[in-house]
Amino acid sequence: MATDSQLTIETALNVGLALLGYFYIVFCSGRWLSLLFLKKWNKRRKQDERQKAMNAFPKPSELTAWNQGIQLAQSAEGV
Repeated sequence: MATDSQLTIETALNVGLALLGYFYIVFCSGRWLSLLFLKKWNKRRKQDERQKAMNAFPKPSELTAWNQGIQLAQSAEGV
């Protein structure tokens, strides 16, 4: 190991390898975090779509009022 402040090939290779490893770890953790957030966002988006589909169906109380209107119209036609 050199005791002077010169940059040797050993030091440059060691620093380069350490930086390469550091950037690889940062890249992998960023990819993992982005996949985690995207999966949660996609799950929430699918739940919103399901809720919108369920809201599109009429409530049972609305159906009974609608059916009573049909029955009244049918009985009026029969007169």
